[in-house]
Amino acid sequence: MEQLVLNSDSIFHLHQLASHYRKRGGPHFHLAIETERLELIRQTSVSPDPQVQKYFRKLWLHLAPDVVDALVARGGIREPGHSSREPLAS
Repeated sequence: MEQLVLNSDSIFHLHQLASHYRKRGGPHFHLAIETERLELIRQTSVSPDPQVQKYFRKLWLHLAPDVVDALVARGGIREPGHSSREPLAS
């Protein structure tokens, strides 16, 4: 399986997501490990917690389109509740 390449914005938002998910009771993930990054994205994509979903949407909006396609193709990852990659209204 090919490793996903994240840009600097998406790495920042991935760290933010991991931090907030852990503060809300989620497990600790080692983000240097590809499988743990994918598991973090999988778990947070289906989290019912609105705060976790907020940070997941921020990450999702900063992912490159080819990374989004690869994540969806790998399965188990649910796209955020909106259909476009445009920012959500605050």
